[in-house]
Amino acid sequence: VTATPKYAIIGLNGNQAVYIYVRDQEGHGVPGTSVEMQVEYKDNRTDSFALAPTNANGYTQLEFPIGDAPPGYVVIVNLSVRYGELQANTTTAFLPWC
Repeated sequence: VTATPKYAIIGLNGNQAVYIYVRDQEGHGVPGTSVEMQVEYKDNRTDSFALAPTNANGYTQLEFPIGDAPPGYVVIVNLSVRYGELQANTTTAFLPWC
């Protein structure tokens, strides 16, 4: 599982997107994988999202508002991916800035 934010550094009150790829041990995309995401902000706010299942290429994405995230503090994005009885987790991050 790999996850990448659209913006490593983002302006305040903007929209962020996270792109997720789920691949098997041979590098092929895994379709139909369920993905849940938690976004953790410095001010102890946590937003949770259930993403659309991965497509035929093992890809899904989500765009979300960051609201008034505290500037200069890293926002942590935790992802949990499930396919049948298999589960994987990954983390990415971005920085809100003025």
